[in-house]
Amino acid sequence: MSTGRRSHHLGLSPIDVNRLLRENQTVTLPRADAAAMEQSLRDGSRSRSAAAGLKKVLLEGLAVRYDTNELSSNDPIEDRHCEVLTQHGFLFGVFDGHGGSECAEVVSTLLPSYITLELDSLPPPPSTTDQPLESSDAHQARVTAVHSAIQSAFTRLDDDITNLALDMSIWGAADGSTAQSTNLVPHIRAALAGSCALVAYLEGHDLHVACVGDSRAVVGRTRKSAGGGVEAIALTEDQTGRNPKELQRMKEDHPGEESTVIMNGRVLGRLMPTRAFGDTMYKWPAHVQKAIMRNPNLPKAFLTPPYVNARPVITHRRIDPSRDRFLVLATDGLFDELDSSSVVDVVDKFMAARGLLTPPPTPSPSPPASDWNLSDACAATSLVRNALGGQPILDATSGRVVSATARDLSPEERLARVLAIPPPHSRSFRDDVTVTVVFF
Repeated sequence: MSTGRRSHHLGLSPIDVNRLLRENQTVTLPRADAAAMEQSLRDGSRSRSAAAGLKKVLLEGLAVRYDTNELSSNDPIEDRHCEVLTQHGFLFGVFDGHGGSECAEVVSTLLPSYITLELDSLPPPPSTTDQPLESSDAHQARVTAVHSAIQSAFTRLDDDITNLALDMSIWGAADGSTAQSTNLVPHIRAALAGSCALVAYLEGHDLHVACVGDSRAVVGRTRKSAGGGVEAIALTEDQTGRNPKELQRMKEDHPGEESTVIMNGRVLGRLMPTRAFGDTMYKWPAHVQKAIMRNPNLPKAFLTPPYVNARPVITHRRIDPSRDRFLVLATDGLFDELDSSSVVDVVDKFMAARGLLTPPPTPSPSPPASDWNLSDACAATSLVRNALGGQPILDATSGRVVSATARDLSPEERLARVLAIPPPHSRSFRDDVTVTVVFF
């Protein structure tokens, strides 16, 4: 007898697909929220002048809107994200955890505070009404100072994560807890797990992007050609053993281990990112790990740790609002399915479909057709939908590829089948995906 439910092998219903894709999406309009946020800040612990300063960032900053979303494949999801208003700008971050969610949880919670404390120790930036030219000494000095502050925040936090867990493991906590007690398990698990981190700090027209790991940042920039459209401006490079620069750095950092430090594109043949928070298995000396853990699963070629660090590669871009239209930050779960050009094209078409282009395009009686699904009101959701809708065709029961080029299934049907595969089997076909889109 029929139960009225769709057969599992056919995938999820459209209603279930939309529910899954949209349940974690957010759309924020900072300028519209400025007055309410100022009142909230005044009612809190901040002074009236501090609240007014934050309101000024909201009203005069380049971030006119930001959309976020996350979709799990792991259970629980190992990704995290953050959006934080600072005294002089906005911090946006995506964090791709691995080996558990504990490290990403700690980094996403604490790194914005570490960065803010470092930035607050600097002299204030020039006012937005007197922005220095990019080539000026004052501007270059500010960029250098911001980069030093962000670098310090990243490395200090990673040191604190690894050292706190190490100290507690050896000496125990102040209350007498030992490494095996439940009080210390969260600290130790956060250190043993790992997390990539991608943070963008937008201060006036200056965009600073700090990357540890293989998440990516890309700006969508209007082309100068008559055809229009957008081009993808990459602000990061994947920090893995498949990146020639990282491969060379790793070999130089570990002389005599050139044949083993990176194997099959991975650190010691195991870990994909060459830079990450936590991952103390690749940082603590072997004798320390053996003292803490009964049988640490050390790689065979473990000779000269640390092999992984959290020193970020930081880039700067002076945003030109007349051409730079948006920034996309995403974990590799998105870029595994869409290249950067496709990502910015989706957002470009999303903006056109939603009337977000400034100035609006000249009306056309027959607007150009798009292969992308633009039914969502959130740009981050639109990216996730189109990324996973292009997946190979899967049988949700067996998890096997049925056809990678089947013409009889629409992207929506392919998406329904991909999302129907439950964890942990889903992890064989898609990763956690976290996306932030910032509109200028």
